[in-house]
Amino acid sequence: GVHEPLIDAALFQRVQALLGAKVYQSNELTYAGGLVVCGHCGRAVTGERVAKKTKDGERHYVYYRCSGYTAEGHPRARVTEADLDSFVLDLFAKLRIEDARLRAWVVRVLKEKNKAGRVESEQERERLARELAAARREADTLLSMRLMDEIDSETFKRKNGELQAV
Repeated sequence: GVHEPLIDAALFQRVQALLGAKVYQSNELTYAGGLVVCGHCGRAVTGERVAKKTKDGERHYVYYRCSGYTAEGHPRARVTEADLDSFVLDLFAKLRIEDARLRAWVVRVLKEKNKAGRVESEQERERLARELAAARREADTLLSMRLMDEIDSETFKRKNGELQAV
């Protein structure tokens, strides 16, 4: 939550509108979604939220497993989110660079790559903004044509649907 956004909220909303107003919920399963792959078969790891009844009420747990763990011969292992958190933190501790000069170099390289990524993101944002503006112009033209009876209702619906799908 402290990183600089790649795109601004207004652009995100415009792109969502261009995609047909599909609403995507953010995924709260930290290690799912292709971030981690199975060491046995290389498939994506997926997460599941499980509610268990206890004498004090209901407790929620998050488990991660291979998306192909039901395949014959595949280990049927699940890992808790807490265990994965611990593993990742241990891994980061091993990655710590003690040499100050080397650490400064790594930081400089990462900042340069981040800057290049921001430039690419800005170019992509500008490209998407141009596409959105063009789609809006086409939609306005289409509506004007319909209002002036230059096209029939069915043609308008079909063309408008095509524009929404772009």
